[in-house]
Amino acid sequence: MRWFVRAVVYALLLTWPAHLISPAYQGLLVRLTGWLSGTPLAESPNAAVDLSAANLLSVFVALCLASGFVSWSRRFKAIALGLVFLVLVECATGLFGMRLALASATSPGSPSAWHRIFEQLLELSRWLAVPLCWGVLLGREVGHRDAAGSRAGRSVTEPRRAAS
Repeated sequence: MRWFVRAVVYALLLTWPAHLISPAYQGLLVRLTGWLSGTPLAESPNAAVDLSAANLLSVFVALCLASGFVSWSRRFKAIALGLVFLVLVECATGLFGMRLALASATSPGSPSAWHRIFEQLLELSRWLAVPLCWGVLLGREVGHRDAAGSRAGRSVTEPRRAAS
């Protein structure tokens, strides 16, 4: 439970920096997605900034920082790898979203139910990437620690005893 509270506190502390980087991060995603698709994309000057993109990063960083069961160097390595992965996930969802919008624009009538479902799945995949990435990079260490603690005959919550 302490881990979760620390993660919430870190997430709250990272909210303002995430808000500040949101316009620059959105610009980076637009340029990178354009480069990957081979289509030059430009940001709309009147478009609202998508705060959820930067919020995804801040939640991931908060989860990593709160992971006191691993060393700080492991946490920082996980943050670096995870941020690269999450940027790629954002670009991939952007590319799929562009394909979906193109398919919708070329089909007559209103978007089908399947189209709306795929749009929601794209948004969901971005948010699911955060805990999955954390779990692969750091969360699995909890399971290793639990297994090591049970093999040593003590519970995970029981503190280690100093050698006498």
